Amino acid sequence: PDFEEFGNSPALQRVLQAHFGAALTWARERRSEYALLEAERVASGTDQLLGDMVDDRLLEVGRGSRDFSLTIIELPLNEQRAWYL
Repeated sequence: PDFEEFGNSPALQRVLQAHFGAALTWARERRSEYALLEAERVASGTDQLLGDMVDDRLLEVGRGSRDFSLTIIELPLNEQRAWYL
């Protein structure tokens, strides 16, 4: 890609162009790893963790839930443990 958005910084534009292929390969590899991890989560039932957290909170406040949407951004950290924010 030309990275036209960075046209005012030609040096940065060249660096982006030079490393684009490696970055794309890295991202594709991470997607494959994530798919395997997600399959393990589904198989073990841990994919229900967020739903369980919401249910626990509703019990604490003593009411039913209303419809809502939740956007989750998962960062690919090199850690086996996680922090829920």
